Amino acid sequence: MRNKKGTEHFRSASFTVGTILILGFAAVIFFVGWTQIRVKTNNVGVVISKISGISDKPVVSGKFSWHWEFLIPKNAELRVFETRPYSFNKKITGTLPSGEVYKAAYAGQPDFSYNFNFDITVLINPHDIIELLKAQKFSDQASMEKYIENSVDDVARLAANNFLKKASVDMFYRPETVVTEDIIYLTGAKKAFPNLDFQNFCVTNAQFPDFKLYQSVRSRYIEQLSTSVLNTMQIVNTEQNENKTENTENSSSENLKLKNESDNTTDKVKNETEELLEKVENFIN
Repeated sequence: MRNKKGTEHFRSASFTVGTILILGFAAVIFFVGWTQIRVKTNNVGVVISKISGISDKPVVSGKFSWHWEFLIPKNAELRVFETRPYSFNKKITGTLPSGEVYKAAYAGQPDFSYNFNFDITVLINPHDIIELLKAQKFSDQASMEKYIENSVDDVARLAANNFLKKASVDMFYRPETVVTEDIIYLTGAKKAFPNLDFQNFCVTNAQFPDFKLYQSVRSRYIEQLSTSVLNTMQIVNTEQNENKTENTENSSSENLKLKNESDNTTDKVKNETEELLEKVENFIN
């Protein structure tokens, strides 16, 4: 009797211990793969595994998430990113093409610089973070912030260029009155950066150069430059003609022909000078 009771007691104790061990092992496995407890509010986690790569499902605080990849030692990691709004104050400054050249060439030294101040706020949602990770646009929180800021810089420059074009034909144009949706449309930001949500994009200050004065000074500069080139060419041509016609007198028809050629050369030099100057301006900018 005693042996029978002892055997039953042993079996019961073994079953209890076994059950506890199994439950403990299961709890360890569950805890190792349980991922959402590692992610805080306003953050998102992305599971990156050596075996399965970047997971398509973001890990969000408060939403159950379990990944078997963590059961294999050194196989997976959870990278956490902040999903808060990213705000920037950007300043875009510059000078109109060859503005410094024109400024130095004329009395009074007119200022052809411009200046824009922007307030910009951007959001990036969890699924877009995963998509950009797969596209290798960034790899962690620091590089994501850098990517966002560089994108904001690009859009701000595009906005400044659009404002300059509009102000060059409309002296009363004020970009401070342009709303976020219109700036996004003008710059093509949604198409260029579809993974970024521009919540706010406004101009807090804008300063334009005098476009009318700029065009006037530019035209005078081209005229003077063309005249200088022509004078040089005429001196060279005169010396060559004197050598060729030292003992020959041109007829009236020949003189008329030379005059027409000179007029055509003047127009050609002026046009070529202006084209060359535009190429230089485009290269500089």
